[in-house]
Amino acid sequence: MKSKYFVLVGLVVLAFVLGACGGSSKSAFPTGKFVDTKNDQGGFIFNEDGTWEAYNGIYTMAKGTYSATDTT
Repeated sequence: MKSKYFVLVGLVVLAFVLGACGGSSKSAFPTGKFVDTKNDQGGFIFNEDGTWEAYNGIYTMAKGTYSATDTT
């Protein structure tokens, strides 16, 4: 149980880092629902309007906004 939360917290931190490093221009950032493949519980939803949320299968754990830029 603790390992699920550890992974979820790690993913939330990664999302914050990606959001902090991004700019405001349009990019090809993948949007949609990303689910833990081991047990289909918990994951992230990245919307095209720049919002995201992390959930644990039942409850929304965190919400925010993101932005990404293409650095290539």
